[in-house]
Amino acid sequence: MKDMLKGYQLAENMILDLICTEVKCLSTIYARYLLLQIILQYPSGFSLHHFISPENSELSLAKRLYSLLEVCGSNKLGGWVGEAGAMALAAECLGLGLGHDTGAGYDSSYGSFSQLLNPSWFCKNPGMEIIQNTPASCAEIALNHGGGAALSFICDSLKNVCSESMTMCWVLTAGIRKSVRMIASVEPKVSNDSSSDMESSLFNPVTEDTSDIRLAAFLTGLLLSKPVQKKMGQDNWSLIASDLFEGWSVGLLSACMPFRMICAFTCAGLLNIVPSALGRCIERLPTLQKYFERLASSTARRMWAERAAMPVSSRYLESMVELMCSVRRSGFPLLKHICYDSATPLPLESPSEDDVDLDKCFVSSDEQWEVWTGIVEYHTIDWELPPKSGVRKEVDNGEGPPDLREGCYVLRGENWNSGDDDGKELLEKREEAKNNEEKELDFDKEKESVGKTKEDEQENTSTESKEASGVASPTEIDPTEEKSVPIPEETLVKSPRKKKKKIKPKLPYGTVLGITTWKEIPGLGRKVKWHATNIEKNYRYGGDGGCYDLVHVDLNEKKNKAKLYPHPESAEACAARHDFGVNKKFNILLRMVKEFRNNEKGERLHVGVVEWPDFGAGIKCEFCHLLDGSVILTEKTLLWGSKDSGWEARFGCPQFQSGTTIHLKGCNKNLTVEYSSLEELNGSYTFSPSQLRNYANANPVHVNFDMTILKRKKNK
Repeated sequence: MKDMLKGYQLAENMILDLICTEVKCLSTIYARYLLLQIILQYPSGFSLHHFISPENSELSLAKRLYSLLEVCGSNKLGGWVGEAGAMALAAECLGLGLGHDTGAGYDSSYGSFSQLLNPSWFCKNPGMEIIQNTPASCAEIALNHGGGAALSFICDSLKNVCSESMTMCWVLTAGIRKSVRMIASVEPKVSNDSSSDMESSLFNPVTEDTSDIRLAAFLTGLLLSKPVQKKMGQDNWSLIASDLFEGWSVGLLSACMPFRMICAFTCAGLLNIVPSALGRCIERLPTLQKYFERLASSTARRMWAERAAMPVSSRYLESMVELMCSVRRSGFPLLKHICYDSATPLPLESPSEDDVDLDKCFVSSDEQWEVWTGIVEYHTIDWELPPKSGVRKEVDNGEGPPDLREGCYVLRGENWNSGDDDGKELLEKREEAKNNEEKELDFDKEKESVGKTKEDEQENTSTESKEASGVASPTEIDPTEEKSVPIPEETLVKSPRKKKKKIKPKLPYGTVLGITTWKEIPGLGRKVKWHATNIEKNYRYGGDGGCYDLVHVDLNEKKNKAKLYPHPESAEACAARHDFGVNKKFNILLRMVKEFRNNEKGERLHVGVVEWPDFGAGIKCEFCHLLDGSVILTEKTLLWGSKDSGWEARFGCPQFQSGTTIHLKGCNKNLTVEYSSLEELNGSYTFSPSQLRNYANANPVHVNFDMTILKRKKNK
């Protein structure tokens, strides 16, 4: 009984402990919820002075309020803290949405406390309709879910607290600096570090990185807002901004690239607002002074590393360029000359005719450039395409036909039009004559066999008559011969006559002697020698719009059986598969350098770039402004983009073709009011792809497109 009593008492104590723990947790949750509702209800009247007492100083209240924001306004429950939170925020800056999956064990979508006010939406009581329109009811779901959603509802109240309490501002600043240093995992040496002492006194050291970069970014924007600046004063606000710049600059030393990108953008914005913050920062942090001194070299190195993707650049490079520009505008002579290492080439001297930034695709200013926009419309081509080939699926699967090269065997193909060059009809006649001879021989043999059978029958009848009369000739009687027993004819089995196996004749095959041109197009002809006729001649293998006079085969040893290979995809079929010859529109962007030189006729010559976003390419071009006001646009060389693939829709072949020249003339078309300040130029161009032909008549294909350009009118 004593053991049972002890067991019951132990179970009772355990239940009481669990109840106390749950009550404490629920009390804490509802207390936080109540505080958030109080802050929400007084957007312009909430202040820490209402809670100050001898037991609670302003500093302790500010620390508790920051702890409340860190718990209810951060993504700690979701797991998006530390370096993972920085990478998530950087991904959202790039336009990538991330789901707030909280991981195993907890899901914040269920909330930490029940909803009390929101169900009034479904209440039919007239007296309850007032509740559903209050801010508390609207914000209940956001406060319940946690994360950063609650901050948008209490933002005005927090602005009022910061504008009335400098202590709260310093606490928030210290919290931001602490979060940035924890995520960056950097502790730089600081001279006269009074703010770091304040951070260590305000917050207990933690071993686990649970800082939320989203909350730090939100609080930074809160402290830099206009209402806080007006009520705080310019001097105090500048000190706060300088401390924030110093705290975010520490993040530039982090090993995490996405976090460095966020810190660079934030520091650039802070430095644009308070340029003097840089001087105070480099005095206190020598490590950051060295970083800003080599910032130009680091930016040049990063730009060179991303040169292959120009003009597209990463957000990280944009953040470095933005920070470097902000440092230059601050007026401090920190940026030294760019130092080049082994991974970065030395700068090239500017040539006399062309600009280096144009050749290297680095265009950094719009003041020296005139920008035009336009549309290019390719019209439908009137041509007949060759039959579709199923070889494309085999090529994609890695089972395409072998190349038809020298020494391969061929037979006549589906588009054969060369008569009896291969000797097919000759071989058929020979085979027919051979078959007729064999038939005649068989007929003669049958005749002889029929004659022999008749003679045998006559002999048999004469012997039978003699035997019937009982008289035998002395020559036919052999005394030593034993009498044989006659075998009835019914028991005799006649052996069937074996048929001769017919041997298949040889095929009219030929051997490829070489790859030749066909009507000045290389690679579309094959020189073949036919073994039946000894004729050597050039034949089509993809020429005349996709015609194939030959078919590639594999022969056996006797040359009477063949394995056929499908012919490869023709250039016309490949171009049509990439939307060549159909009606299609492309948007273009033209950038022209305003500086020019005059030619012998007095015409202005400009250098520029034509961007084709659909092809991911930019082309160096020349603008010739004629005396009558029209413009001749000539494409020269490819600056960026793929040179040997992807151009089928424009040129009918994968390679880029330079030399396109378009004469743009002004038109008297009345534009709408929205485009009244713009001038329209129109031009057309017709060309014939050198390697494409019409399948119907083997004539060249004519491509026609129109270009429409909009540019700003010149001021009279």
